[in-house]
Amino acid sequence: SKGLLFPSHDSAFMSKHLEEHKEGKVLFICYDRNILKQSIANFTKYGFKVSAYGDGIKNLSGDVVVATIQSLQNIENPTKVLSKITMCAIDEVHHGKAPTTKSIATKLKNCDYYLGLTSTPFKEGTLEFAELACIVGPVIFEYGFKEATQGNSIAPVKCFILKMPYN
Repeated sequence: SKGLLFPSHDSAFMSKHLEEHKEGKVLFICYDRNILKQSIANFTKYGFKVSAYGDGIKNLSGDVVVATIQSLQNIENPTKVLSKITMCAIDEVHHGKAPTTKSIATKLKNCDYYLGLTSTPFKEGTLEFAELACIVGPVIFEYGFKEATQGNSIAPVKCFILKMPYN
């Protein structure tokens, strides 16, 4: 399997993957219900057939399944239920060293690609970095802040200093 770490959803990569794996699905793992809802909206906007598994919803029918890690840990027979997953994207992958994430990742028997997404910097050669590499594989691409702002992937940051008198 191949792993990637960078800080944005790569819809073009997922689209290409789904074209090549007609029977496959993408599992997008997130860590809270707000990101679940935001991700569903984003993937839907890009034209994906999206379903949710989390926040009381248990639907695995979409080409892209957006799920919270908490909901996935409660699936009965996950190896069978998740057998059509051929690509797994883990948002906030720096949380991925948790036993729950490792447990789910090892049950994705037909997964060809693991995509780790984070904006948290890691120092190579640390135990934390090695633990993440065990889940998503080695870093093969990084997309930094400078490239993201120049490529319009994120909004430019503007900082204003307001001087206020203290009385």
